[in-house]
Amino acid sequence: MGEWSTRVPGGLAGLWRRGERWWRRHRMRFADWFYAVGSFPLVAVAQISPEVGLLREPVDVFLRGTPSPLSGVVGVLLLCVFPAAFVSLAVLFRRSRPHLLLALALVLLLLFGNVLPAAFALYSYAVHFDDRRLLSGWFALTALAMYVGFGVGPRSYVFSAGFFLVAPTTFGLWVGTRRQLIGRLRERAERLEREKHLMAEHAITAERTRIAREMHDVVAHRVSLMVLHAGGLEVSAEDPRTVEAAGLIRTTGRAALAELRSILGVLREESGAAAPTAPQPELSDLDRLLGEWREAGMAVDRVDPAPLGELPPTVQRTAYRVVQEGLTNAAKHARAPA
Repeated sequence: MGEWSTRVPGGLAGLWRRGERWWRRHRMRFADWFYAVGSFPLVAVAQISPEVGLLREPVDVFLRGTPSPLSGVVGVLLLCVFPAAFVSLAVLFRRSRPHLLLALALVLLLLFGNVLPAAFALYSYAVHFDDRRLLSGWFALTALAMYVGFGVGPRSYVFSAGFFLVAPTTFGLWVGTRRQLIGRLRERAERLEREKHLMAEHAITAERTRIAREMHDVVAHRVSLMVLHAGGLEVSAEDPRTVEAAGLIRTTGRAALAELRSILGVLREESGAAAPTAPQPELSDLDRLLGEWREAGMAVDRVDPAPLGELPPTVQRTAYRVVQEGLTNAAKHARAPA
């Protein structure tokens, strides 16, 4: 039960993060389809406005004098359904080919007085594109088409243009500017985060290099002197036990130097590179360890009360270190027998 309770929240969190990333990648496409489907009925209804547009009189005559239901169906398809379908199709490409929506909205505004596609086209272009000159040109053309298509007085025209053209364009500019600002702030935050990690890695590398240099200058130098003096003592001494002890010190010092070189190599490695590591000790290496201490003059006995069997490498390495530390403490602090 405890294992399940720890796995399920982590799995749900990972699933939530993957879903959030998927939604961020595809949310604009969902928005395109939402606007395309939602704009279809609005544009279709707004097409039937016989009071405005260059085709207001032919449309009015056709709607009032349809001789048969079939003609009415054809008229609805030509005047409402097809234009609304074309607008919905152009909405799907509003972020890749915005000029299709702008041109179609201009034609519908000029011929039928349908201002809804023009308002949405200007808003969408202001949100997703930063070419202000082209936006100003399309705005001027749309305003001219609205003036020609509506054919109203100055007051009505100013009110209609302000409500259907100026307000969507201004709101789109605000949304687009805010989106660009948020994007730049997010990019700056990501850049600062990367720079922070780089600075931390540089600091770690510098500290590792300093530690390696200190160990090389101090520890390696002292151990090298110890090995050198032990070698000289081994050559010049006449007592066999002294020669044996000096040889053991020289061998142990060389082994310590070799291990120190490997440690220095690890410290000098880059943090992302794979550092070379020596084989880790196991329980099978205890005989070698005990032999070294016996050669140094310590009386050590090994007693295995029962076979240990196969143990995990971590347990074997820990047991080896415990025995090694115990032998070191015994050599430092135990008194010789009287």
